[in-house]
Amino acid sequence: MPVPVELVNDLLKKIRQDRLISPPVQHTGDGPTVNLGVLEPKVTALNPAELAELKAAASTSYDQITKFIRDMNPYGKDVIAFPPLPIDGAFNLKNITELREKTGIKVAGWLRKNYSDHAELSSDMEMTLAEKNQCFYWDFRFPEDPTEDEPNGGEMMNLQITKAVRIPFVYRRDDGKLLLGHIVIGYEGAGSM
Repeated sequence: MPVPVELVNDLLKKIRQDRLISPPVQHTGDGPTVNLGVLEPKVTALNPAELAELKAAASTSYDQITKFIRDMNPYGKDVIAFPPLPIDGAFNLKNITELREKTGIKVAGWLRKNYSDHAELSSDMEMTLAEKNQCFYWDFRFPEDPTEDEPNGGEMMNLQITKAVRIPFVYRRDDGKLLLGHIVIGYEGAGSM
């Protein structure tokens, strides 16, 4: 039996319901501003085949994010060098010191030692002040474009980034000059959802 279309649509609706799209909400600390809890029983009720189908669809989207990141590169498509990422176990990607030394990739933040197979079960409401101090806080404005009413752009949000990954790459400009750029990925957890 396929995953109920209504459930998939509800999940996608919650993703689009991000704080940036709706008017600013005063966070009272009573819970998340985007409540996924109403969908938890529906996901839990899926049989193993339906859950596998839902995960496979999300995995396909994960793969599409690679192309999206490439297409969003403001420096063009003439990337000529990325660090090697040996998936074959040539070295331990979870050893962040070795990762930095062998690839130039830097991993930092409170959850720098948490990975997809060792996920953190905490949320912003459960974090200690010391844990919050290990996070990064990135200002994000949406929409960025100024208007007559908002000459500095839209509402400013402070995103709590629990893990940041900085990946170096070399690109070539149209004039032949080689430059070093970085892709910075920030993982923002449930604290702002």
